[in-house]
Amino acid sequence: MMIASPLAGNILGSVDDAFVIAEWQDAGGPAEPPRLIAPLHVHHRDDEAWYVLEGTLRVLVGKDEVEVHAGSGVFVPRGNSAQPIGILGQDQSGICSS
Repeated sequence: MMIASPLAGNILGSVDDAFVIAEWQDAGGPAEPPRLIAPLHVHHRDDEAWYVLEGTLRVLVGKDEVEVHAGSGVFVPRGNSAQPIGILGQDQSGICSS
């Protein structure tokens, strides 16, 4: 059993686990270039999801770009490419799981 209270900065699970959850934060930034929070990637064995606690997050899912606002989330089924992109000039925080 693992307990992380509060979760801030901690990760529940490890790369060897089937499920991992982590909190992320991004301070936003200048208008150009886009703030890439993670590279374009594919999870082949697990799904991935982001839940936004504060601000707005853009996520490139396949060829579609979606905006996820505070209190909302996005789910990316395994085998699909995804890339989280920060919204310019906004602080953001949220939860990511895979």
